[in-house]
Amino acid sequence: RAARGEADALADALLGVSGTPAEPPQRVLRRYDALPFSESFAVHLIHRFRDQEPAGALALQWLDERLLAAGTTVDASVRA
Repeated sequence: RAARGEADALADALLGVSGTPAEPPQRVLRRYDALPFSESFAVHLIHRFRDQEPAGALALQWLDERLLAAGTTVDASVRA
């Protein structure tokens, strides 16, 4: 649950929700660069950003790079 909450917080910041404007993607993603994340976080983020352009594309690219560095892929995370 905590991982899903973190993924929601990231997505909400990038997309802007409930009248709150979206934050700049680089600033939001930088906050998460050094944090470890779970498969649950990755999968939930993938679902939140599906069909969300352009913020979704940037976030998914960032996630893909993080997953590759960890030795896995977006597809592997979704299938797990």
